[in-house]
Amino acid sequence: MATMALRAQKIPVHYFVYLGYCAIAVLSAVLSYYNNNGASQAYLAIRLILISSPIFFIYNINNFSSITITNIYKFLVIGSGVSVIIGLLLHYSGIQIQDSQQRLWLGDGLGSVARAGGLVGNSGDYGQISALFAILLLGAPLWKIKFSGKLNIVGAIITLLALFASSSRIAVVMITSALIIMVIFRPKIYGKMIFISIVFLILFYIFILAVSMDFNLIYFDQSASRLDIINITGESTFFESVRFENWVNLINSYGNVNLLGFGYKLFEDYHGYYVDNAFLLA
Repeated sequence: MATMALRAQKIPVHYFVYLGYCAIAVLSAVLSYYNNNGASQAYLAIRLILISSPIFFIYNINNFSSITITNIYKFLVIGSGVSVIIGLLLHYSGIQIQDSQQRLWLGDGLGSVARAGGLVGNSGDYGQISALFAILLLGAPLWKIKFSGKLNIVGAIITLLALFASSSRIAVVMITSALIIMVIFRPKIYGKMIFISIVFLILFYIFILAVSMDFNLIYFDQSASRLDIINITGESTFFESVRFENWVNLINSYGNVNLLGFGYKLFEDYHGYYVDNAFLLA
């Protein structure tokens, strides 16, 4: 009877989409054998699939309800928020997960300082989880989910601390892109929110100056100019990175390869330099 019931069920289209994604990742790894990197690339492809496996479990939830969506959303907020807080505690305790954790070069003979790396010791990853936490809090009204004002204020504070500590530019890109999309869907709500955010940033900067004994202002200023995407400070270094040029070259090069691309993390073998972008690398 159980077999007959399974046969009677209609398989949702998104199952095939996800399985297709997995198949492409594996096939890409198989093709990489031609570059004598088969074993390592296969492991990377399996890792890629496992990282995305939570999507598969969500697909198994039948009859999504507003309660289910709200619970999943809150779970994501809690999980990302805890990760951000732990990352801050590790950073300000001077604990580095990796021996060679990324550093922010201060210049002018001042040397460098360690950037917050979170639970995996990678400042880019930590910046992205911080951005995810901020986007979830910002996007709650779109899903008609309400969080307390205290949570939003605390969330804003720890997100800002995490962004400055990690000095992650991709996190700024993520938050900025999300805000643009949110403004399109809810201009009244997010127009006001952007104004409040600007005021909050000014107050945050004043707060940092007021407690200068507890913060490295040189590090703060360097991180601020690095994250200044619209050159508010007049000394922005946001786009002073070779990776932006590399990303453009990578996008333009896709027309020269087949549908499966170069193979997972094989761009460097073709072009001689590494492209630091997980989405484009896949």
